Amino acid sequence: SLHTPPSADNTVGVDGMSMNSTYSNGETQPNHNDSMTQEVTIQSSSPGAEVSGGGLFLNLVPKEGGNQYSGSNFIGYTNHSFQASNLTDELKAKGLTSGDAVEYIYDVNASLGGPIKQDKLWFFGSYRNVGNANIVANSFYPDGSPALYDQDVQNYTVRLTWQVQPRLKMTTYIDRVFKHVAHAFSTGEEVTLASKLWPTPLYYTGQVKLSSTVNERLLIEGGFGA
Repeated sequence: SLHTPPSADNTVGVDGMSMNSTYSNGETQPNHNDSMTQEVTIQSSSPGAEVSGGGLFLNLVPKEGGNQYSGSNFIGYTNHSFQASNLTDELKAKGLTSGDAVEYIYDVNASLGGPIKQDKLWFFGSYRNVGNANIVANSFYPDGSPALYDQDVQNYTVRLTWQVQPRLKMTTYIDRVFKHVAHAFSTGEEVTLASKLWPTPLYYTGQVKLSSTVNERLLIEGGFGA
């Protein structure tokens, strides 16, 4: 759409604080852990002064644990059996022998939260492993099997919440991400040139935040995010 802003103009926040990546001027956003989020709010216009871009403001409201142990699990999987082929005779006549397709997509997500000290200190932890392999059109390995663009991402997330005083709360979290790309190439590229493992860079989001309900009309918040 002509009215869609560039991705770099979108702001992604965790608990109200911006967590935008600096990679490619913010064009690429971090891979967050779905299980660490209990709610997502989206603001499409008239954002507040804390938002520098003109695009969407997405705020991930995190889970914090509590006085009872609780957790959740999610497993999702699909493969090419659920996908139709659009390789027509016309495309074959132009030299296309295989089209782009999904080899597999999976997502495994687990979380657990609970008390370290009742009414005072809580923890929340989560693990996510999500990956996919795409079949690249007109590209094949030496044995004739379709060449893949495959990658996976793992999130290890820990969050602590400390009720310092009845009107003062402190939270901190770290979401460490490991991303691996086994093969990355475009249609027609020599497969052996792309068949190399990309090691993961230093990749994380983190935050420390204080919030104080001074009285019924005044809330003060401050923190640091990276």
